[in-house]
Amino acid sequence: MKLKLIEQVTFNGAHVEAGAEIELSEISGQALIAEGKAEALEPEAPKTPDDPPAGEKAALDKKYTSKIPELKEHAKAADVEFKHDATKAEIIDAIIEAGKAADVLGM
Repeated sequence: MKLKLIEQVTFNGAHVEAGAEIELSEISGQALIAEGKAEALEPEAPKTPDDPPAGEKAALDKKYTSKIPELKEHAKAADVEFKHDATKAEIIDAIIEAGKAADVLGM
């Protein structure tokens, strides 16, 4: 368990200053938290496979810079659903969510 110390503690015979980040067992970490001497640090969320590749959104935005009617036409051809009054950004998001970015970029 990763912790950030709120106040100085002694750990393995050494003084550890407040503000330090340390790694302890779950039991030891929970004890320090209960005593108000530390707070748990949230583990960094791993990137999930559901996160769209960073380049898809930029590539769609660049390809259809001022071609919103063409973007709508290509999105419909790729069976992407979106509101009739959707903005360019909303259409691009719908394309990515549907997993059709490669299809639309290839048109």
